[in-house]
Amino acid sequence: MIGTTANMDARDSVPEQTTTPAPAAILFVHHAGLNWVRGATRCLLDHLRYIDRSRFQPIVWCNQPATIEAVTALGIPVHPAPYWNGAHPLRPEIGWMREAWKLIRTHRVRLIHADEFAQAAVLVPVARSARIPVLAQLHQVPPLDERLWSYLHQVDFVVGSTQACVAGLIDDGYPAGRTQVISNGVDPARLAAGDARRLRADLGIGERDVVITTVTSFLPHKAVDVTLRAFALLRERRDDCRVLICGDGPDRAALEAEARALNLTSSVFFLGDRSDVGAILRDATDVLLTTSRDESFGLTLAEAGVFGVPIVASAIPAHREVLGDGQAGVLVETGNATDAADALLRLANDPALRREYGERIRARVNEMFVIDRYVQTFRDTYTQLLAQPAGEFGWIHGTRWPRAYSAWVRRAIRRRVARLLPQSSRAQEEFL
Repeated sequence: MIGTTANMDARDSVPEQTTTPAPAAILFVHHAGLNWVRGATRCLLDHLRYIDRSRFQPIVWCNQPATIEAVTALGIPVHPAPYWNGAHPLRPEIGWMREAWKLIRTHRVRLIHADEFAQAAVLVPVARSARIPVLAQLHQVPPLDERLWSYLHQVDFVVGSTQACVAGLIDDGYPAGRTQVISNGVDPARLAAGDARRLRADLGIGERDVVITTVTSFLPHKAVDVTLRAFALLRERRDDCRVLICGDGPDRAALEAEARALNLTSSVFFLGDRSDVGAILRDATDVLLTTSRDESFGLTLAEAGVFGVPIVASAIPAHREVLGDGQAGVLVETGNATDAADALLRLANDPALRREYGERIRARVNEMFVIDRYVQTFRDTYTQLLAQPAGEFGWIHGTRWPRAYSAWVRRAIRRRVARLLPQSSRAQEEFL
């Protein structure tokens, strides 16, 4: 009896074993058009750097060597992806679907995070078969035809970097409750790296000169030509201003030629791609200028805001959203070099106004656009999706028919009938 009691006491004294759930595997699918780390790629890398590895295990499927190298440096499994080369999405490439299925099975993926909408045509059928959710993150505003043929309406959840990214989808009849706006986040720690305190002196720029910086890619929609014309107009009124241009791209030679034609070679410095952009904004910049004609999100504006750099930006929706519709920066008419030059002159002439706008954008970025908030919001979204029953993501419950599909079918029928009717027929005119 005593022995039995002793055994029972020993068993009772052993702490109860608990099992920590394994991190949920998330497949991040990322496609970049060019082999560089910019915009959406930078957002992905910052997200992966800070994602909670105790809860989530990221796996990345991407297409560009620069991204593959950066993801590998983070110690995250990465698989080369094919180039999504515009094959008709209504007939998605079977080979890509097989590879996606292989990755899902190999890594026991429980959620797919597609970093754009074009991949949905490949990912949705595979995810339906595996009964796992697909989240699409939109970094640009997809037009109607692309929303229709990309299978975007069939993903389980859509995140837009701005409200404009998801507005058209909701208008199509996609459930608003399955959308969310998560503004891109910037990483102050990454931006703080580097030291550009000697840059102005090394370039021969005076201590009292006003330095205007633009961080961009040399592509048509970035409108660097407008930046150059605006600066040429500013130089006519103040000759102590200089421009630093950080970036590269296909249009570089043409833009350098335009700078020479505008007689700006001694005051405009093409710095190329820089890994120390944050240091340049912090140590060498008085005003940030961006004249883009189109952006999905004003990431450069948010990065400048980390350091309280005042901003002049084109009044496109993405810039309005970051700058609080002009409360935290100066908005100018898109494509209008004169308007941009006038705004730059006003800030160049008024250091107190520069400080005021700098403090406004710093406060707004700290409140809305830092990486901690971005990662935490995604964490909560992933948790909610993973908590739903697998049956919600199968073919029956996961498939939806938004009203835009009905209109799409009607248009297709009308075009088909029109081809069958004689070209000169009054019946065709009445039908259409």
